Amino acid sequence: MVAYYARTDKSQNLKTVRVELTGADPTPQPVSMGLNIGDSDSVVKKHLGDPSTIAREKGEGLDLWNFDGANYSLEFTPDHRLYSIALWEENEKLPDPPTTKDAREFAQAIHDGNLETVLDMASGQLECEWQRYFGLQDGPARSILGNPKSSVSACLERAAKTILAIPPEMPGVNTDLRLWTEIHQSGMVT
Repeated sequence: MVAYYARTDKSQNLKTVRVELTGADPTPQPVSMGLNIGDSDSVVKKHLGDPSTIAREKGEGLDLWNFDGANYSLEFTPDHRLYSIALWEENEKLPDPPTTKDAREFAQAIHDGNLETVLDMASGQLECEWQRYFGLQDGPARSILGNPKSSVSACLERAAKTILAIPPEMPGVNTDLRLWTEIHQSGMVT
């Protein structure tokens, strides 16, 4: 179970705005909307109907089902089993999607070694995968991202060079963007 929080007012109080139940093991009883983790996609369609869109999530090979006007989304494994249910507050305002400008700006900050901009644009855990390189910032961001020899910094530098080699309008580039709300600002994966 993952819970996402947001500041509710100037007093800095937090409230839960989104929850997500994820797992490979089937649940013994329905967890939401009459569904069990592990249900087949045909069972889910009987309960909820067809999704508005289905998008393949590259890294995990999961299919993300979205339903227009709904305050939930679902993820399915390659064998068509329900893997995740995300529910959010109906009036939650999601951040605007990042643009190619954001990706270039982040890449330029990485390339220039501008740690303050990198820290301002990223929140929570930062993960990088570029060809055979992989890095994860899972600890003090300033010391990990400030060390050019850390695995995540080395990976980000290679990825940044690739992004900066593409013209600014990034023609023909397919970007996958995922947004989430955290205690701080929204984060992005490009």
